[in-house]
Amino acid sequence: MLPTDPSARARAGHRPPPRPTGPPPPTTSACSTWAVRDGGTDLGLWPLVEALDRGAHAASPGGGALLRVQQPGAGNDGAIGHDGHDGHDGHDGHDGHDVELGWLPLGGDHPLVTLMGFAAPPSWLALGVASSGRAVALDGSAQVGDARFTVLTDRSGASAGLLHRDGRTTRMAETPVGAVADACRRALGLATPPPPATTLELWTIWWLDHLVEAAVDPSGSGPVRSWAEAVTHHPASWLSWPGRRRPDDTLAVPPPGPEPSVLAASAQAVADAWPWSRLRDDPSVLDRPAPGLAADLAAWMDDGMFARWALSRYPSPADLLDACCAVLPVDVAVRLATVVVAAFGGWPAR
Repeated sequence: MLPTDPSARARAGHRPPPRPTGPPPPTTSACSTWAVRDGGTDLGLWPLVEALDRGAHAASPGGGALLRVQQPGAGNDGAIGHDGHDGHDGHDGHDGHDVELGWLPLGGDHPLVTLMGFAAPPSWLALGVASSGRAVALDGSAQVGDARFTVLTDRSGASAGLLHRDGRTTRMAETPVGAVADACRRALGLATPPPPATTLELWTIWWLDHLVEAAVDPSGSGPVRSWAEAVTHHPASWLSWPGRRRPDDTLAVPPPGPEPSVLAASAQAVADAWPWSRLRDDPSVLDRPAPGLAADLAAWMDDGMFARWALSRYPSPADLLDACCAVLPVDVAVRLATVVVAAFGGWPAR
């Protein structure tokens, strides 16, 4: 159950993706040879994901594993190697319709620690992950039990996934989404789903988050007490045009205590000047969402993955807005809400 205090609720249960350490080193794991009866470019993902699910779970019960489907005879091509332990099922005649399956136990690490920055070798036909965790209701209100999932994506972009929960195994009806799914696609050189149309919502969330932090940080100056002070925390008050860093290069410094409509227009100017592609080229502009995100990892992402990675670093905008309304004076909160509604096209949804 979420805390009743809005500033605490804004961060309750919020676990941002782990900081990546780079591509995985060469290592070994059990791998098996399996046949795909239909051959060709159609890998028949369902039998493959079911076979990998069994193998990975046996090799790492309750843990996670990186999965790969590889052309036969490729040997130790890439991060998953071979330790001489073979299992066989189906046809293994290497007649052009066979593939090798392998799994690398992750030893308790989040899959992103291994996947971020990784480029799958050309012999890898598909890449995936098996992992376990606690299933949570979509509204975040409660945990609903242990769950295990296995997902696989091939080089055409097709995906298949299995979900194990409450003793039942079901096929995922929809394409897997999220940071792990994005990372698998990028490791295969595939595009991820597109980002939001603009960065306006990101900059608005950034502003709300900093206002909440100012209120709860004991080492800071304390909660914001006036509208003019709240405006100084907004990126439009200090952010420069791309490529510039001098104070007089700020985009659209609003006058002290501007009307909310003026600040909303300045926020739109910030978003127009800093689209996702430019922000990904210069992620250091933000002290969040990606502290320590190396430029090469930002370049490895595409705009869609970077946008989702950035937005995932924050609590939900609805919780942040509730927290701001709880810690700010009423007149400041009313003006702030006007700017937020302009950015989101309405009150942020839960």
